[in-house]
Amino acid sequence: MQVLLGNETAQHAVGRDDNDAVIHEPLDGNRITAVHIPDDYTLAEAFQCVTAPDGVWAHHGQPDTKPVWVESDSVGLAALLAEHFGCEVGRPDGWVEIGNEVPS
Repeated sequence: MQVLLGNETAQHAVGRDDNDAVIHEPLDGNRITAVHIPDDYTLAEAFQCVTAPDGVWAHHGQPDTKPVWVESDSVGLAALLAEHFGCEVGRPDGWVEIGNEVPS
């Protein structure tokens, strides 16, 4: 399964703190967070990959934010994620990805 998340609040990992927690820094611009989920995962497992406290969104979206849209090759997963995050299924017209480079 594949999931794409419209991400206006992207962040990336830059290291770990003294308690081994991941340190994130924000990234500028609109980005697409792509998630590749094994095909043998159930819908519930795929949903958890994205939404769990240590899941994809927690590491790629800044705290207290949500994707602005979601797309997936699984109609059911797209609907569940859109409902969970309160966003639209499908990329809105005019949405442009900007700043896809990750600083080194």
